[in-house]
Amino acid sequence: MVRVTRRRTQSGKDDCKAAISVTANRTANMRLNEQQIASIRLAVQAIAGPAAQVRLFGSRLLDDARGGDVDLLVELPDAVEQPAMLAARLSTRISRAMDGRQVDVVLLAPNLRRLPIHDIAMREGQPL
Repeated sequence: MVRVTRRRTQSGKDDCKAAISVTANRTANMRLNEQQIASIRLAVQAIAGPAAQVRLFGSRLLDDARGGDVDLLVELPDAVEQPAMLAARLSTRISRAMDGRQVDVVLLAPNLRRLPIHDIAMREGQPL
């Protein structure tokens, strides 16, 4: 959801500000700041390629939760030869960018077996 507010400055000009709130289900907000989101996107693109898509799921979508790890689903359009290595590289790079926060990466690719965690992440996760 994007909320735009307008106010008049002292010089009489309109000043618009936009606040972006990504919601999951009905009331939960994403508990990541813009810098963290940008770091995640950058790491995923650098390591997994520009076609990779990333979703945040888990406790970081709950307003009333505190702390917690970062759960990410990375969707890849092509087969992955070394999924464990790719997930570890992504987790490490993102964790470093987030001051050592625990990062769990789940991969979804055509050659990987689909598990219930994939369905949960697709259903509840928010694209970054």
